[in-house]
Amino acid sequence: MTENAILVLFLVLPTLLFFGARRFFRTTKPKMGNQKTAALLIGGIWIVGFLASAGLLAGEVYYRYVYDQADTVGMCKATARWFERHFQTNNGGFRDEHAYEPSVSPGHRRISLLGDSYTAGQGISDINDRFVGELANRRPDQEVHALAICGWSTSEQLKLTYYMPQAEQSYDLDVAVLVYNFDDISDIAPEWDAELTKAFEGVGDEGLTRNSYLIDTLTVRPKVARLPQLIENKKLIHDAYSGATWERQKGRLTSLQESMTSQGGKFHVMTFPVMHALGPDYPYREEHEKLAAFWRELGVPHLDLLDVFEGHTAEDLTLAPYDSHPNQKAHELAAAALDEFLGDLE
Repeated sequence: MTENAILVLFLVLPTLLFFGARRFFRTTKPKMGNQKTAALLIGGIWIVGFLASAGLLAGEVYYRYVYDQADTVGMCKATARWFERHFQTNNGGFRDEHAYEPSVSPGHRRISLLGDSYTAGQGISDINDRFVGELANRRPDQEVHALAICGWSTSEQLKLTYYMPQAEQSYDLDVAVLVYNFDDISDIAPEWDAELTKAFEGVGDEGLTRNSYLIDTLTVRPKVARLPQLIENKKLIHDAYSGATWERQKGRLTSLQESMTSQGGKFHVMTFPVMHALGPDYPYREEHEKLAAFWRELGVPHLDLLDVFEGHTAEDLTLAPYDSHPNQKAHELAAAALDEFLGDLE
């Protein structure tokens, strides 16, 4: 059944039950005691059925037309609706209201932020409330570009930097900031992908579950809420940032830095912590130290937002239990820290 067919079904069902119940109570005239008891039971079933079907209709309408939030990995149907409402892209295919011209405007500086869903602002309805917009507001005389696509890993970011000088009109780099997340390594960590696949076995099935906004939300959201703990757990991250996988990732990050520097970019890095794990017992400090040491070896200026977010919990700085993306407060803190980190570019 299609989405519209499901909505029609949820609309017709309470209507039929309402008129059926009304007719039952108008026409049923029990005379004996046992008949009255049976009539009450049947009448109760009619009423419960009507109320339940009305609840289904209300829930379907709410999650289809009113509810306006995304989830961590975009698996709920309501998230697709959120993207339709709030995720408009520009001429470069990136989320922004402004076109990105290849050449820097004369007399201006440009800050290019290379990232993923955190940089694109997934879950933040107003793009001016993401840290990219906040930074642009703090620097009105500079161009601030978000070169970010949801789901990107280091691999896609490398491909973009290789493409820049080969495009019909090469993209001018000035100040380049890699906005790094710990899952940027996931495309070369097979266990990571395996956990994600396992977590969502059966989610893509067709039928009532996937064509009803209400039922989809009720069945998929619990899996989404558990997802960060499944795919960003201590063992997965520790294994990814050690041994051969970490050595390979260091090679990719070095290539990324060399590519952007060779194009004239002044390369910087800003690292987001694992947002769902924020708190006094944050378990990934060792991995932060590894990243910091790596960037020091390359001589790359590095801003670690874990220092900025200290004293806050995941509940303070994430969107919801089922969406571990940074909320508006986290974006504001990140923008202020990045603005200070970059300093005066004049």
